[in-house]
Amino acid sequence: MVLFSCSALTDSSQETPFTGNPLSPLVPIPIDPPPDSNSNKPSETQYCFADENGHFSEEARVTQGDAGNYVWAEGGSCIFRPIRTAWAATHNQPVMVWSGVDQSSYRLLGDPPSGVSHLYEVDYFVDEIIDVRWTMNWYHSVRAGSRQKPQQILMNYVKVKGTRFISYWEGTILLHEVTPDITAITMRDQIKASRTGPGDSADAIRQIIEAIRTGAPNWAPID
Repeated sequence: MVLFSCSALTDSSQETPFTGNPLSPLVPIPIDPPPDSNSNKPSETQYCFADENGHFSEEARVTQGDAGNYVWAEGGSCIFRPIRTAWAATHNQPVMVWSGVDQSSYRLLGDPPSGVSHLYEVDYFVDEIIDVRWTMNWYHSVRAGSRQKPQQILMNYVKVKGTRFISYWEGTILLHEVTPDITAITMRDQIKASRTGPGDSADAIRQIIEAIRTGAPNWAPID
C-alpha cells in the first residue's frame, strides 16, 4: 500500500487521537449473530458459507470504492483454522505489519479500556525520499464466548498520530467461529492518504486475510 507522496520534500506529524468506542466496530461491517452453542450446524457468514455440496472455500471476496473523503474496501473469507488459532496469529505482530513498511515496533499496553482484552500501540516507519512515521492503536475484544473459548473476536485499528500524508485510517476485523475448525473473517478498511486508492485498501484486506490464514500463532498474549 502506497501511503505518501514521494514528491513531497518535508513531512510533519499530526495527532488524531481515538475517542470512539473500541468495543463496537469503528466502520460499518456485517456482523452475524454469535454461533449457537446448542446447534451442530455451521454458523455461516456473508463471506464464509458452504456451497450446494456443503463445501467451504478459502476464496477471498473483496469489494472496494471511493466515498469522496476516503477510499474503502470490504471483504472476507473462510480460514481453515480454529478461531482461537486465528486470533493467536493476529498477536504475531511481525506478520500483521502492512505491506511496504520498512520497520515497525509495538507495545502491548497494560491498562486497556474496560472490555478490551488487548491494546497494542504499533509504530510504523517507511524509508523513502523522506522518512514517514505513524502510530496505530489496535484494540482486541471478545465479542462472544470467552478468552479460552471465543466465538467472535472484534479487532479495531486506527491511526492516532504521525505523518500528515495519512490524515485518516481506521478499520475493523471480525473473527467468527463457523465450525470448530473453520473461522470466518470479515474486514473493512477505510483510509485517506496520499497516492492511496481503493485498490490499495483492497490489497490490505487480502494481506491481512493471508496473514491470519498462514501466520504462526503467538499464544503467549491469550494464554
